[in-house]
Amino acid sequence: MKKTIKLLLILTGVLMCLALTACGGKVTKTEFSKYREEEIAKEYGDSVTDLEKKVVVEGVTESIEIDPFAEDIFGSGKIVDVTLEGIDPFVCLYLRNNAELSDPIRHITYKADKDWNLKNGDVITITATMDKKFQQKGYELTSTETTITVEDFDRYASTASDLTDDVLQSISNRAYQECVNGGNVDIYDGSSNLTPWGADIENIRVADTALLAVNYQIDTEYSFLLVPVYKTITTDEWCDMATNMNITKTWENVIGYYKFTDVIVHPDGSVTYNESYVELNGNYTDTNAADTIYLGQVRSNYTLIEVPMIG
Repeated sequence: MKKTIKLLLILTGVLMCLALTACGGKVTKTEFSKYREEEIAKEYGDSVTDLEKKVVVEGVTESIEIDPFAEDIFGSGKIVDVTLEGIDPFVCLYLRNNAELSDPIRHITYKADKDWNLKNGDVITITATMDKKFQQKGYELTSTETTITVEDFDRYASTASDLTDDVLQSISNRAYQECVNGGNVDIYDGSSNLTPWGADIENIRVADTALLAVNYQIDTEYSFLLVPVYKTITTDEWCDMATNMNITKTWENVIGYYKFTDVIVHPDGSVTYNESYVELNGNYTDTNAADTIYLGQVRSNYTLIEVPMIG
């Protein structure tokens, strides 16, 4: 764009004033103005007003302002798409500039100070910068920074209070049923693994306390629930090494840990878990061995939180 200015007129007057002053002359404001107008008219054949209309500077542009965070530009489903996805504490931010190449908005760079491993309550600062080539063309950003707050996302359970009575009852029932349907089981007696074929499982009892394992370092699996289930295992096909004959053998108070994953707390307070997958992590004849061996491994990466069970 072209912008009319009085640059030439000002320079002409200043130079004339300096020249007269250098020669010892005195120039009054009135004389200077009259002289300036006469000289301009003589030189260009125009009045001062007419000349002002003709004198322009090429390449001087007026600024074109863009608000990079305007509602019609920046946001979910907008030209610059802002998407938050995932489960707390693994929420991720995605920024996608979908403007056409010819659109100046395409040449705005958006950058977040953090965009992964986000959780509810986190505040993300996003900055915007315009490409230098477009700055030279006169484009200016009216703002360069905004913030987004992560909120209302599902989150992985991390405290005992996260688990409602309803979900604990459901988990307890499921752990019991998994044990009933377990079939053949391996038993660890503290020194070796035993496989009692044709075993009967009786006296099944879900423990009064479960263990919520939480990795506060944000590993691949943030949290899961371990539910201890006690049972009596009996088999008539146990080989007595002394007689080389099958005998009946019983193991009482065998403890197994059923692992429930994807225990998720929703914004409305309800809790769900992965019902399609429940994993049995060992059966131990010795509670101390179970604590030392299995739970010891879990503790190397997780904090174990006691959760009172229901039913």
